Amino acid sequence: FNDANTSAPTVLVRCELDALPISEKKPHRNKAGDNQVSHSCGHDGHMAMVLGVGHLVQADLAANPSAANPKRVVLLFQPAEETGQGAAAVIADAAFKRERLTPDVVFSLHNTPDVEFGHVGVRDGSFACASRGMVVRLHGRTSHASKPSAGINPALAMCGIVQRLLQLSNETPNGVGDDAYKLVTVVHTRLGERAMGTSPGFAEVVATLRTESDDDMASLVASAEAIVAEETAKTK
Repeated sequence: FNDANTSAPTVLVRCELDALPISEKKPHRNKAGDNQVSHSCGHDGHMAMVLGVGHLVQADLAANPSAANPKRVVLLFQPAEETGQGAAAVIADAAFKRERLTPDVVFSLHNTPDVEFGHVGVRDGSFACASRGMVVRLHGRTSHASKPSAGINPALAMCGIVQRLLQLSNETPNGVGDDAYKLVTVVHTRLGERAMGTSPGFAEVVATLRTESDDDMASLVASAEAIVAEETAKTK
């Protein structure tokens, strides 16, 4: 909006547009056509809100065409938020720079079921935890299932890593907002292939780490990495 005025400050309003790989169980009118995905994180609501902002901005520009130096407004519908790759991809996109979309101010929000309908929640400091993804890949050596000693099976290391990562969590009574809060969630594991004749030589653990501060995140990452090193050292 107001794209001709390139000298004006640029305000960017951002939302996400990706769904989650979770089957939709409830018969919503806006249920996804693909039964293997759903907007369980509310990104469809975010998109509706930003579209509403667009309608309001357009109406304001139409009603005040001679307003002095109105701001440029950019609506960003960001892909791949759930994978953590979308923001970097948008910023790195040549079109983002070519169209001079780099903002002076960015506004975003996230819905939450804890806030009463029709209300907006605000707070001092951080609103949500810092979040970081962790992927652990364990490479052993595949062997026949009848001779597991001929290979290196990462099963015990994988189980030890999962158990100890979960023990790093400190879900304080006050929850998010407490400086001591930290959370590790194991979101995916994989061990070898579904083949009865093999002792697996590969495993993968995927987890998310959450803390209230960057310093706590650095400490949590160090603890998680130490666990991986200790558990893998047992399986050699």
